[in-house]
Amino acid sequence: MRIHFSFLVLLFILILAISIFSLDSSTSSTVYVATDGSGDYNCDGINDEVEINSALSFVASNDDFTTVHLNGSNTFWISGTIFIGSNTILEGDSDAVIKLVNNAEWDAGIGLIEPLGGVADDITIQGFEIDGNSGNQAVPSGALFYTILLLDDCTNVIVRNMYLHDSNNDGIRVHYDSYSEGTGNIIVYNNTISKCAHDGVYLWRVSNANVYGNTIIPRTNSGIRAVASNHISIYNNTIDPQLATGGAGIQIQKNDFVVSMNDIEIYNNNIHNSNLAGIWLNGYNTYDKGDANVYIHHNIITGSGQCNGLKSNGAGILIHGFNSIIENNVLDDNYQDGISINVWDVPPSDTGFTIIVHNNIVTNTVPTPDFPLTSGYGINNYETATHTIISNYNNVYNNALGNYKNTGSTTDIHVDPLFADSSALDYHLKSTGGRWSDDGWIFDTVSSPLLDAGHPESDYSSEPASNGNRINIGRYGNT
Repeated sequence: MRIHFSFLVLLFILILAISIFSLDSSTSSTVYVATDGSGDYNCDGINDEVEINSALSFVASNDDFTTVHLNGSNTFWISGTIFIGSNTILEGDSDAVIKLVNNAEWDAGIGLIEPLGGVADDITIQGFEIDGNSGNQAVPSGALFYTILLLDDCTNVIVRNMYLHDSNNDGIRVHYDSYSEGTGNIIVYNNTISKCAHDGVYLWRVSNANVYGNTIIPRTNSGIRAVASNHISIYNNTIDPQLATGGAGIQIQKNDFVVSMNDIEIYNNNIHNSNLAGIWLNGYNTYDKGDANVYIHHNIITGSGQCNGLKSNGAGILIHGFNSIIENNVLDDNYQDGISINVWDVPPSDTGFTIIVHNNIVTNTVPTPDFPLTSGYGINNYETATHTIISNYNNVYNNALGNYKNTGSTTDIHVDPLFADSSALDYHLKSTGGRWSDDGWIFDTVSSPLLDAGHPESDYSSEPASNGNRINIGRYGNT
């Protein structure tokens, strides 16, 4: 009996040891940083980048570790750059804050977070807050000072669930010295990027990027910008600067013949009050027209294009130097033009660009304050020698100076769209058969004339029955 009892005790101890070992091994890939002494590395509120960098360096040099976690509720004050290495996750509690010290006095071109050794692959940054403290830095906005995530030359990057705000420069920047097909793989989603005083997200020479589900309050320049990049999807973002300052909501820029930009899609975004165009496709210099194609669909763009303090390049959607299909968007209450083809600076060398426009609603366009007598059209082609607009089955209605200039249509209609509630940015169409809202189905006493009125060759299979066997005009057509 005594031997049997001893065996059971030993067995219990062995099982307990295995359990403890398993628990430790399941959590041992994470290194914790705190301010209260509870972390593996502990900060004191002075030069906290030192301890964070020590933790990141440890993870980068030890294959058994993957993650540095910033404990909240804590503010980590930094006076120098944080460096993240390859195959590393930098994460934190939602109330963990990295904050730049007052009057940091860094040189231009230095970021708050950069790749360790200048290059990093397979990195994830997630879950916490970074405060650029721009109000306490004696530097101009948009001049390369204090970019929050300066991830140049990094590949396979994920930035998610972050709150990035009050920076003197970009929120997230990824640049490469040259474009290489397949080099990039940048994923940016579910972030709030507020008052970063250049671009919210800035990509240059990137191959493969998905930017989606973000809320962006831009300053100085654009909410999202991609230059000389391809295989780019930008969708489900909400962009609103909340005042007439800065640039476009989304800007796609082609500046030479080196990079084909023929696989770019912009869809399901809500863009409001952009100082320049809500969506701006900006091509210039020398390249073949077949190298520039963008698909723009199912966006809502309102109040954009005022051009306060800048050259007059406003519109809901502004294009030059690109071919584009524009369909099932709502462009309401924008400045200058609803859809505009207009050169910004240097025109592209090629001709024959085609912009196909169908199933859109273009309404209530007003003049820009600086050009009250010459702007305010629904669809306007300033560049008839190089660009052609093909407009079919749109609703172009109640635009201040007229529905068209230098273009036209035989199939567009011009009626009150009967929006559900445009003052609340609800651009569903009224329907006696029912329409969806946040509170469920609503049945109106009237139906919009835009129901079942879109292009007869457009796909309508995603519309619920009965769908009239034809797509609806507007944002919710074929949804």
